Amino acid sequence: MKNIIKTRIQVVLMGFSLIIGVGCSDFLEETDPSNITADSYFKTAEHAESAVYSIYSNLREVRGGSYGGSPWLMLEFATGLADSDLGQADNSNIIRNLTNTSDNAYGKEYWDSSYKGIANANLAIANIPDITMDEGQKKSTIGRSSVFKGLLLL
Repeated sequence: MKNIIKTRIQVVLMGFSLIIGVGCSDFLEETDPSNITADSYFKTAEHAESAVYSIYSNLREVRGGSYGGSPWLMLEFATGLADSDLGQADNSNIIRNLTNTSDNAYGKEYWDSSYKGIANANLAIANIPDITMDEGQKKSTIGRSSVFKGLLLL
């Protein structure tokens, strides 16, 4: 009698364990709605516009800097037409004196922001065609993405 009860308890526990193990699969397969990916993002016209704005934002980064120096000065200092009275603007002075190296912070910022913009432009160009939206607006957003990608590649 004790063996029968013990066997039934074991069968019930094994069945319960099996039900619990199978029942958790839905919980484990849920997606995080706050985790935005390229596949989940490019769905509306507003998403297309914000993708283009993300390219513009990378153009703003090259204007950073302190003490009156900025990475965009790289282009002007190298021509010999620009000058700086700031003795502490080491990154600018390195460029102005044409002794620029790969460890200059302005050069790194300039290239990093350019390549982030190119990556955002590529993402927009690849995903905007799949969005259901006005064709004129679609062509405009793809065109603006292509133009800014070209500017960043210069």
